[in-house]
Amino acid sequence: MPPENPVRQKRGGIGQPVGPPDLRPPGTTHVDYPTVLVAHGDEEVRSTLVDCLQRNGFHVLEADDWAHVFDVVRVHSRLIHLLLADVSMEARLQMLKKYRSKLQVLIVGKPVDTEDVLAKVRQLLRSPPSPPSIR
Repeated sequence: MPPENPVRQKRGGIGQPVGPPDLRPPGTTHVDYPTVLVAHGDEEVRSTLVDCLQRNGFHVLEADDWAHVFDVVRVHSRLIHLLLADVSMEARLQMLKKYRSKLQVLIVGKPVDTEDVLAKVRQLLRSPPSPPSIR
């Protein structure tokens, strides 16, 4: 039996857009949209963030714990523009720099204000990479 793929994306397959393709202009693919990895241990928070980002045209990957984040970052072949990470993962972020030196990170706690997070995501993706922890 083949080994399990370490990238366990609950809402789509690896390299597949998570957002509804009918919201995208004809002739475009998920590659044309920024990729955001949402990493949060709380399923409700993660789901809320994923849904918000999908509705706004982002290609979204998910991870529910640190090991999964590391696997996605290591295995995913395309550019990951931004990591939305749980506060509990903050101490380990420097380890990711080995694989994704230009990865931008936004630390997300609870409760989550999706409008605030979306505004910060848009701001980060318009600006050059900044320090790894932004609150």
